[in-house]
Amino acid sequence: MKKFLILTFFFSIIFKGIAQQDFTTYYMDGIAQSSYSNLTNSFNGKMHIGLPGLSSTYLMYSNSSFSWSDIIEKRNDSLILGFPRLVDNLLKNNYMSFIAQNDLLSFGLKIGKRSTLLLNVTEKVSLKFLYPRDIIQFIDKGNSGFSDNTANFEGLGINFTHYREYGIGLNRSFLDKRLILGARAKYLYGMENIDSKKTEISIFTDPNTYEINAKGNIQYNTSGLNDSISTISNYLLAKNNHGFGLDLSGSYQVTDKVNINASVLDIGFISWKNDVKNYVNKGGEFNFNGIDIDEFILNEIDSSGNTSFDRVIDSLSNAFELTEEKESYLSTLTSRIYLGATYKLSEKGTAGGLLQTEFFKSKINPSITLSYQHKFSNLFHASASYTIINSSYNNLGGGFIFHPGPVQLYVMADNILGAFQPQNIRHMQIRAGINLVLGKNNHEGAISKKEHRRAKKTKEETKEI
Repeated sequence: MKKFLILTFFFSIIFKGIAQQDFTTYYMDGIAQSSYSNLTNSFNGKMHIGLPGLSSTYLMYSNSSFSWSDIIEKRNDSLILGFPRLVDNLLKNNYMSFIAQNDLLSFGLKIGKRSTLLLNVTEKVSLKFLYPRDIIQFIDKGNSGFSDNTANFEGLGINFTHYREYGIGLNRSFLDKRLILGARAKYLYGMENIDSKKTEISIFTDPNTYEINAKGNIQYNTSGLNDSISTISNYLLAKNNHGFGLDLSGSYQVTDKVNINASVLDIGFISWKNDVKNYVNKGGEFNFNGIDIDEFILNEIDSSGNTSFDRVIDSLSNAFELTEEKESYLSTLTSRIYLGATYKLSEKGTAGGLLQTEFFKSKINPSITLSYQHKFSNLFHASASYTIINSSYNNLGGGFIFHPGPVQLYVMADNILGAFQPQNIRHMQIRAGINLVLGKNNHEGAISKKEHRRAKKTKEETKEI
């Protein structure tokens, strides 16, 4: 397990993690899945049934500081990782993440004219990293890259979580439907977790003697990584890792054309008690004064049977040895806040603006989105969006809802260009699925046709008079 944590540490340094945010989907109220970010949204029809495993598949990748094209250099016929360019693109603290989600079950029901009930069972996997610029700079130049000869790796963080969400949500309109409030309560069943509670490491090199002093204060919590699976039912249902989450949303129709809205999502935690192991080093310190070159070359052995090189490795291992504990712990969800507004340009077209902020281990990841939704007919809705996130400005998104009958198909993406130029992306997400919607959304169309016939009849009667 200790080897696994060491490998995890280095992979978190070298590789990109792969981050949930919904931008294009947020205002697409024709599908029930838009309620995952905006609970004031509803869906077309009277009843929604999500096809198991097919109704919503969600993938996201996000990198706060660079794309591959920023750091990969082509020299002759070879691709070279350019560390100087990488360091130049990094912030003091950087953030990368991957999220994958799939709805196992989902259901929605209109209750009267003012309320909507929403249920979901969703499998969620996330991998998130925080890493300081110092750690990349140290790999590139060693301590010579720092003015005080000290590399500080404080702020290095990792979180891997696999859990299942059981959600029940409700929205209801008030004040003649001008105000809509929504809430979702979520029971969370934890399956696996790695959570870096603390990673404080500094390395100092004396500029005169070149002696090295390294200090560390480390705590990694894990759950479910060593647990042998006796039966599938025990794994899926009997783990003792329980949590709770809450989503809140509200919208207010200021005028016939202007609407303002807000959401606070994923307020919550998971308590990990099953197969828990904590790996802790409280204030370890290592001093390296060099190796006697004669002893090293001659490979001389001391009375204990160790060479000088062995003694250095032993000292390093003892200084940063991780002790193993078994104490339950809490991990918090990655909370998000949305603030938005829409303006109705026509009966079929609506423009929107959206500010979103995600919080992870004291790191704030903001974004801004402009969007346009157009309802061509009851059968087809489309959306276009533009998002600024992670200091990248090439995030053109879009999506559509195709609803030819009880079967509803949809695809939403926040960076369409990323599919064709993956080397240039810092952020990309996609949500797609197939729903069954009963009580078809032809109601509005039927009413409009009825009113049209009534108006035409009234006009003819007026002419006769």
